[in-house]
Amino acid sequence: MAAGAYRELTHAEILYKELVWDTTITAGLAVAETYVAVLRAPVIKGLFEFTVRTVGNWIYKNLVLVTDIAAIHLVNADHQAAYDKASLVLEVIAHDKGIDSPEFARARDEAKIALSRFASFGG
Repeated sequence: MAAGAYRELTHAEILYKELVWDTTITAGLAVAETYVAVLRAPVIKGLFEFTVRTVGNWIYKNLVLVTDIAAIHLVNADHQAAYDKASLVLEVIAHDKGIDSPEFARARDEAKIALSRFASFGG
């Protein structure tokens, strides 16, 4: 993923990261240090902790990004359904009452609003 794709974390995401994610990494490091004696050496311990925390932070940022993209997809699907419905209503009114009718004008305005909410991403 491109470096520009990242965004600032929200307060809730930061809180979750500090309370759950970082605590889990710290616990995992402690367990690893208990079972792998070489990780107790100061230099190796420092390098290992730095590497694990850096990779953990990278994974967390990507997880947040993927979660946001999934949320955009779900919201976009709702907006697409609303646009499809408005387009269908527009077609029915055009067939039944004509394109010069006031009902068609109102339905066209509603379809424009629905279209303005819908954004398609490469699909």
